[in-house]
Amino acid sequence: MSENSEIQFVPKEEISGVDVNAVTVDSFGRDIIFGENGLIYSRTSGDIRPLVRPDKQAQSTVFEIVAGKYWYTTPFQIGASTQNLADTILERTGLHILPHAVKELLIAGFSFGLTPVYTGKKWLSLAQAVKDEGFNPYAWTVGDKEWQETKYHQSGLSKYIPPEGFLVPEGTSSEKTAVLLEELRRLNIAPPLLIVVDDKLENLQALERQLPPDLRGVFTSFHFKPENDLADANYFFHWLRDMSREKKVSPERVFLAMDVDNVLLRTNEILFGVFTSWLASLVQNKDNRVLSLS
Repeated sequence: MSENSEIQFVPKEEISGVDVNAVTVDSFGRDIIFGENGLIYSRTSGDIRPLVRPDKQAQSTVFEIVAGKYWYTTPFQIGASTQNLADTILERTGLHILPHAVKELLIAGFSFGLTPVYTGKKWLSLAQAVKDEGFNPYAWTVGDKEWQETKYHQSGLSKYIPPEGFLVPEGTSSEKTAVLLEELRRLNIAPPLLIVVDDKLENLQALERQLPPDLRGVFTSFHFKPENDLADANYFFHWLRDMSREKKVSPERVFLAMDVDNVLLRTNEILFGVFTSWLASLVQNKDNRVLSLS
């Protein structure tokens, strides 16, 4: 991958059994394919083979770097943060990976970002399943608007939540609470049922403290925990459907706000899964320089 190479995003497709969403060309003229399984493949004259399988040491090193999150800027800005990550990899491994490649790999990971749920009949994204039930959810998040909108479009979340339903203030969690309260005031009518979902309990508690009395009486929160069978996507979906029926409120009349990271999108799974595996493959590849990263 030369200085001028760019990762080309392609519609998610399957090539010889590999789920693919990004392709680039290395200095030898081969297609380099980034698979959803975290492996990187090369394709020459139609022949596809794994370029390198990350070993445990490479995987462990990169996971430690990514999991540290000290490469994050506050607020998170993808350009500066991925530059920090590339610098940290260079410091720890001696391998120079171009910051733009790190950035584009991180974006590519979110092509697989929608949280899945089993509805009882089939697997869908949580966003689609909720929408198909008749709810009109808001996506509720905070942070750098450019990065949040990148995830919104790259993941396909934009298919299910329109731009006016994507609430993204820049700043801290207090602004996150404020933008939701502002939207409720803008509607100028108290919903019969207000449901807010977040993976951070403190965000739900902060919102509840600031709700006016007329909304506090119809407010229900759900503390989402992706790793807990009693609070994950499957549990939440059925809980939501039952709650609407129990309260005798039709889905379209429910005000539903859902956090983006680790609720609508499986952000941590992407960071510590496919993105880490891709980076580990590049780090392990430093001896033979197949991708010409330096």
